[in-house]
Amino acid sequence: MADTGRTLAALQALLADNTAGAISPQDLRDALVSCLGCYGEMYVTGGSTAQTGIGTAAVDITAFTTAGASEQTTVDVVTGDTITVTVGGVYLLVLTGSYTGTVSTTFTVYVAVNGVNVGAGSVSLLDAAGAGGHAAVQALATLAAADEVTGTIKANGASKSATITEASLQVIRIG
Repeated sequence: MADTGRTLAALQALLADNTAGAISPQDLRDALVSCLGCYGEMYVTGGSTAQTGIGTAAVDITAFTTAGASEQTTVDVVTGDTITVTVGGVYLLVLTGSYTGTVSTTFTVYVAVNGVNVGAGSVSLLDAAGAGGHAAVQALATLAAADEVTGTIKANGASKSATITEASLQVIRIG
């Protein structure tokens, strides 16, 4: 039988009372997988492809190239640059990175759930050479199974571009 991640409520119901000896070895395995194994990561290193058409509305970051470690999540760097959770719970969402882009532009980077930005963004004003963009975003979010996590970026004007050179998006279940 496959190990299955469970929600906190399901674990509490399962492990609440073992006076009848009703907890099976598989239940214990599922408890371990649920506590230790709900995370996912995607990243890009040495990125050199510009993402164009960035405007005042946040758009998904499409620069991720590599799926990192993953358990109880689906990491898609091919078609969606998304991390989809398979077990509901409270997650720590972390997006860090650096980028270059349109000179003298202010970019704001967020982490989003199902297309909606969560938490505070990270703001950088690029210098006159188009360098100096850094992102450091963290948020806590209650996610349901099948929720999708992405990174997003917006600019202080229309038709801007950014090249994400180094970045990592991580989701880690904490509750």
